[in-house]
Amino acid sequence: MFTVNNWFVRFLEDYVYAMREPPPRKRTKPMEVLCVGMPRSGTESLQHALLTLGYDHTFHGWDIIYEQPNYCQQWVKLCRKKWFGPLDGNTTFTAEDFDPLIGHSVAVTDAAGSVFAAELIGAYPEAKVILNYRKDLDAWHHSATTTLMRSNGHWPLLVLSCLSRECFWAWHVFVRFMWPGLFRALDGNIETGMARNGKWVYREHCNMIRGLVGMERLLEWTVEDGWEPLCEFLGKPVPKEPFPHANAAAGWAGQEMRIGKRYIEFRKPAMTPSLTSVWTSTFPPKPTFKEENVPDLSGKVYFVTGANSGLGKELSRILYSKNGKVYITARSEEKVNRAIREIQTAVPKSNGTLVPLVLDLADLSTIKASTEKFLAAESRLHVLFNNAGYMGPEKVVERTVQGHEMHFGVNCLGPFLLTKLLLPTLVATTQDKETPPNTVRVIFLTSFAADIFAEKDTILDMDNLEFHIEKEAKYLYGTSKAGDWIYGFELSKRYKTEGIIGLGVNPGNLKSGLFRHQSALFRAFTGSVNYPVINGAYTELWAGLSPEVTLEKAGSLVNPFGRFGPIRRDWEKATKSETDGGNGTTRKFWQWSEEQVSQYI
Repeated sequence: MFTVNNWFVRFLEDYVYAMREPPPRKRTKPMEVLCVGMPRSGTESLQHALLTLGYDHTFHGWDIIYEQPNYCQQWVKLCRKKWFGPLDGNTTFTAEDFDPLIGHSVAVTDAAGSVFAAELIGAYPEAKVILNYRKDLDAWHHSATTTLMRSNGHWPLLVLSCLSRECFWAWHVFVRFMWPGLFRALDGNIETGMARNGKWVYREHCNMIRGLVGMERLLEWTVEDGWEPLCEFLGKPVPKEPFPHANAAAGWAGQEMRIGKRYIEFRKPAMTPSLTSVWTSTFPPKPTFKEENVPDLSGKVYFVTGANSGLGKELSRILYSKNGKVYITARSEEKVNRAIREIQTAVPKSNGTLVPLVLDLADLSTIKASTEKFLAAESRLHVLFNNAGYMGPEKVVERTVQGHEMHFGVNCLGPFLLTKLLLPTLVATTQDKETPPNTVRVIFLTSFAADIFAEKDTILDMDNLEFHIEKEAKYLYGTSKAGDWIYGFELSKRYKTEGIIGLGVNPGNLKSGLFRHQSALFRAFTGSVNYPVINGAYTELWAGLSPEVTLEKAGSLVNPFGRFGPIRRDWEKATKSETDGGNGTTRKFWQWSEEQVSQYI
């Protein structure tokens, strides 16, 4: 039997469709009216009536879908608390559970009011309660089964829910939680659940309300009753205008069209990766640029960060096997020396050179000293591989020595400072007569996670780069990797005329140690689509050495396992200035990065 509490659904919620949480709302006015009748019992008419009587805002089920910022993800969490609480059965709800979502409202009706009827009644004991119902149960059942359950088989919305995070959560909260829970659809099929159980659930729900609320606090009301009993119960004068009648069954299709249009608009540009992007990242073509395609690298100098293991170590081994001089960096002498011994053992006949260099990207104050050791020995640098990366554990906030969020410190600011310090040598290398054109490059490792987690249009939230509003680790990793693509793009804009090519490189989903801090569930789920580390090394090798990479391609995105690919469509706005119709985020992020590292240059 399908259950929304299984590991796969949790994975979708926590990793694939996770969104940053909107700021919690705060209650400024007391909750006054709880309309706890079932959906399709005059709920929208009742909302309009309450708004007319001055109850602003009256929260309706449509608000769950339409309001911005959107709180669907938080409604799912409330549903999980209601139906998948602790095994001791001691689940309690208070106003502190609801106010962050409906703190701006003084009245509630429709989905939230019915699904959480008992919980709302207990959370707001001073609020008056309206049991809105329909006298003809058969008519209600027909209305419900011809409207609410349509969403279960609405394939356009189902498709959109796979493509858009917003649509996923809107679909998820109603089709997988609220309606199955309300109508006891144990198999998750709201169509059959509503048809079989709708009538007795309706009766049981009404009886529950009558048992929970004293008569002095309760009004049983139908749309046909109109203004008089409603106004008398609420102590309001009767308006002169006719009682509103909204959302008849005939208007439901219009709402469906409105929802579909809304989420199609959210896909312009994409909020999540396109299906093509998902497919090509999950099932990329085989690498075509391998050891046999690399010429002799004698006399060439390469700098590889994070080269003591995994991807960086494999890349260094290939460069060394072709007689290149490779600076191997790691955070400790022990790690870097061990890596050199292992590479030399693997390639005993190389005429290349491996040079150890201790480099800690998490401490900006140490990077210049490490770089000076390189600069004291070298006057040329052909390719800088900013390979080192970090993915931290969930629910742990980590900071660098300078206080930056760890993902942005290690994945962005550390490599940015290193690159700035090495740029004069890179420029000098392009001016060397012995250096062929198009061969001096700077590689920044990005990730498919950047496609998933980058902000719409702006890529990054420039107002929260210090993360005073805390985010989940997957978001932090993904957006930091989007920042790495920005570096490749902006570096190319600034230094393309000097002959330097900057690239953001997605090495692919690899069986590396990057996921060591992640849950066993995450590793198990992603393991089936992870590829050998050597494939990622071939991707970097292609970006760093392939003759297909020319100045005309500077600033591009490289996809696994060695090919150019398109950026997410909405990122184009971030690359353009405000005067050109964009938002200038890529330039702003480069400038912000310069400010953060300025005292360490």
